[in-house]
Formats: sequence, C-alpha cells, structure tokens
Amino acid sequence: MLRRRKNAPPNIPLDRIAVPGLLGRVIPAAVLRRQMLSSTRYVEIKTIKKGETMRFNSSVFFVASCLFLFSCAGMIPTPNPTIEQQKALEKIKEFQGISKSDLFNRSMNWVARAYNSANNVIQLKDQENGQIVCKGIGSAPCALGVVRYFRYTQIVDIKDGKIRIRYESIESDNRPGLAGPNMSMEWNYVEPFFNKTTDDLFASIINIEKEKNW
Repeated sequence: MLRRRKNAPPNIPLDRIAVPGLLGRVIPAAVLRRQMLSSTRYVEIKTIKKGETMRFNSSVFFVASCLFLFSCAGMIPTPNPTIEQQKALEKIKEFQGISKSDLFNRSMNWVARAYNSANNVIQLKDQENGQIVCKGIGSAPCALGVVRYFRYTQIVDIKDGKIRIRYESIESDNRPGLAGPNMSMEWNYVEPFFNKTTDDLFASIINIEKEKNW
C-alpha cells in the first residue's frame, strides 16, 4: 500500500515504490535537496532492519537495473565462438619451391608430432586433393588462470607452394567439476591457442627441411 510518509515534502508524488528488505544501507533523506524533489520522480525503498527509507532518482534506478540485466546476460554460457571469430583464425602461407606432395608429407609429419594419438585425431588425409582434417582437444588458461578445455576441427589445405589452415566446430569441452570456456567472455584467452598451433605447423615446414641436412 502506498502512503505518504509523515515527514515527506507534500510535492512528492504518491506513485512511489515501497520495496521491503531490499537494502540494509540507508541514505538520509536530508541529503537530497528539496528543490530536486519538486522536479524529479523518486523511488522509495523501505528496509526491514532499520524501518527507514531512502530515495533514488527513478531514471538512475531504471538505468542501473538495465545494466545489471545486461551484465547477467553476458554471463550466460556460450559454448561456441562466432562464425566471424572462427573465420579470423584462417591463415595462408606460401612456401616457394616446395611441391604439393612434399608439403603434404611435411604437414603429416607435424600432425604425428603435435598430437598424442595422431591415428585417432586424423579424420581425413587426402594427398591427391591436398587436404588433412584433424579433430583435436585444446586447452588454455582462461579467467583467473583456470585451465579450460575445448574441442575443434583443424583443416589443412595444400597446393603447390602454399598451405591454408582453418578451424571449425570449436566448442567448449565440459568436464566433471570444470566447465569449458565461455566463448562470449573468454575468447581472448582461447584464440592464442589456435594462432600458436598454426604458427607451429608453418614453422615445422621449414624446420623439416633443416632436419634433412644433418
């Protein structure tokens, strides 16, 4: 029930909201100037503990509520990055003078070294069409240093003197007692993993050539 406080100025409208038990901290009404009360609508909150009241500018109260809701929306788990984020991981590098067949073999050499169980990871190895597809599990230290896991598909496209690397189907890998990364908030922690993986593959193409000259 809305009613006027005994000590409230007569020019405050009665359509205030009384919310019992919301806050324990009280802002004295004397802090607010009378001339502000005559031109601004306020929300009145009554506390159970003190039995006192405090008033907020209703516009500020509304904006603060919206910001709180938006911040909560950002905490909703998002298991996948956006298509644009995955597309941004694509990289192409030229290797002048190295044939498609040689680049394919060098890439397969990297796969065998990079993954613990290469036979289980490799989903496709098509030398004729120059494509290798792998499904892997990665990890990265995310917010607060917590290491979280995610699954992904890596696609290596090969031509004469050129390699393209893409990533698809990136998804959080939830484990008992440990959720995967929230991609909407922790993508900046996850992205470096893919950039480093790509750079490692490209570097191995050159290093393998050096290994031949032992």
